[in-house]
Amino acid sequence: MVSMSLRDCKNCSSLPPLGLLRSLKKLFLEGINDVKRVGNEFYGQGCSKPFPVLEILIFENMPGWEDWYPYVGETEVRAFTCLIELSIKGCPKLLGALPNDLPCLRTLKIEKCPKLMLDVPNLVLTSITKISMEEVPCPSLPWLLETRNKLELSSLKSLDIRDVSIPDTLRDPSVADEVEFLPKWFSERLSGVESLKIKDCNELTTLWQNVVTLEHCFPVLRNLQILGCPQLVSLFEEEEEERQQQQQLEGPSFMMRLESLTLQLCGKLEKLPQRLHTLPFLVELNISSSPSLVSFPEKGLPSTLKKLEISACGALESLPEWMTHTNYNLEVLEVSDCPALKYIISPRGGLPPSLKKIKIFYCAMLESLVPEEGMEINCPSLESFEISSCKNLKFLPDALDNNLKNLRRFVIQKLDYLESIPEGWFSLPTNLREIRILFNEKLDVLPHILQNNNNFLSLEVLEVTPLRPSILKKISFDRFSSLTNLIIQDPIREEEDVEFSVFPIKGMSLPTSLIQLDLGGFPYLKTLCSMEFQKLTSLQELYISVCPRLASIPKEGLPPSLQRLTIDRCAAFTSIPEQGLPQSLLKLTIRYCPKFVSFPEQGLPQSLLELYVQECPILKRQCTKDKGKYWRLIRHIPVVEIDKRSIFDIGEEE
Repeated sequence: MVSMSLRDCKNCSSLPPLGLLRSLKKLFLEGINDVKRVGNEFYGQGCSKPFPVLEILIFENMPGWEDWYPYVGETEVRAFTCLIELSIKGCPKLLGALPNDLPCLRTLKIEKCPKLMLDVPNLVLTSITKISMEEVPCPSLPWLLETRNKLELSSLKSLDIRDVSIPDTLRDPSVADEVEFLPKWFSERLSGVESLKIKDCNELTTLWQNVVTLEHCFPVLRNLQILGCPQLVSLFEEEEEERQQQQQLEGPSFMMRLESLTLQLCGKLEKLPQRLHTLPFLVELNISSSPSLVSFPEKGLPSTLKKLEISACGALESLPEWMTHTNYNLEVLEVSDCPALKYIISPRGGLPPSLKKIKIFYCAMLESLVPEEGMEINCPSLESFEISSCKNLKFLPDALDNNLKNLRRFVIQKLDYLESIPEGWFSLPTNLREIRILFNEKLDVLPHILQNNNNFLSLEVLEVTPLRPSILKKISFDRFSSLTNLIIQDPIREEEDVEFSVFPIKGMSLPTSLIQLDLGGFPYLKTLCSMEFQKLTSLQELYISVCPRLASIPKEGLPPSLQRLTIDRCAAFTSIPEQGLPQSLLKLTIRYCPKFVSFPEQGLPQSLLELYVQECPILKRQCTKDKGKYWRLIRHIPVVEIDKRSIFDIGEEE
């Protein structure tokens, strides 16, 4: 046996002699509530070498476990000689010591063990590369790291600290009980750490004080994450101005290999280190939920930066100017929930030409991406542009001719004051595959080229909602020869809406390439044009919602390729005609149609695998198991749900 899991053995008071299993490599123990001690009965009485090949040992949620006794046997015999990973989680009463000689251990995880004290003088972990600790007592982490000559810190590559504090013996006794800064030994002895994560250290105000010599801190650190430290003001106390200038001239080595920096849920973070721009390998910066951050360093960030993500920084008014005219490697810019942000591009700059993705959400004060209307952007590498829920945005920048030929995705949503889209976003040649224009209240016109050109050969997804019927009629949908998904919802009501009693309206043709069609919010729609729908030979999914006058589907039937049909919140919908459903149909959903009363008398398609009916009270009574009028028509269908309950579990209505 190579792997074993024991779970939820509620009445088990001792563990079996699993150490006798000589081939066991992975052991998982969880929810064994009554076990209080782990000792020789676990290793196996008289066993010559317990767990000889075990590599992974995991204990989880053992609330009664109090002591772990080391193996007692012959002098030269050791247990767990091949153990690579040890994980102990959710053992609130565990007091005792870990096995004291684990020469192959690489990963040690201890979480939510508030009484566990790692103070064993003879702890030997010569191969350790990753330590993760959460909610462990004060002495545990520093005692572990201070185990001289036994714990090879030079081999440690990853350190994850959560809700851990430093004892009085390793810091100034005048400071608070919680850690306010990391002690000097912390950075000096962890020279091999590549990944450092610090989380939920509630009193941490800065990582290092000035007394720490920063030039040699974490020389190989690549990934630094600081999460949930609400008192953190800065990463480290800035040196005196003269010292800073001298260090800049000499070229500092502080975290010089850093590639990724994440600062999250640091409520008092006011600034970033002034010298961050000197980090030659930094490619990713993520700052979120830091409402006190007002600005970026004056000298900016490294020109090597490729990804910048900023969210929930309520005091931030602008992005740094360096981003626009000194950074030629930035590929991803994501900004969200920054209510004080007024513009993205400074008056003196432009967007980096290297940008591939722009995503901006929930910036209430943002009026424009550029400081002046009519400014053009130069982003030949841009592939995805998405901006949503910026209610004060009034205009988009235009683009240089033929400058956006790599643009694949264009999404604008809930821009209440946007009145038009510059033609440059859709200039030819275009490789756009997805266009979504959603809920922009004042948008009265689409770019002329989008309405009338037949060169959108790559466009696959088009969603427009809401638009005036007069605009919809001008769009030549059939010219989008590769279009597979079309979503049209909530056209703005006008007197001429009466023309939309039939869809498609006269003169409107849909592309035969359509696979999915979604229609919603047509208040005057009464019927679907059978002739036009029969042309949609590739259509697989049809979704119709909130069409209060639609009573049925065409009696001539829907396309023979259709696999999924949904009718949702259509108050007048009453029935499905005899030949209405194709024999290819796999899934049928009827929701919130209170007048829907009848299925075809000849039955539903034999191909049907799923039927869902919700809030259709008349039909529900006729589908009662064994008794309902339509029971014989639906009992062969593998999945039938009425009001979110399987029909096969519903008895006769009371």
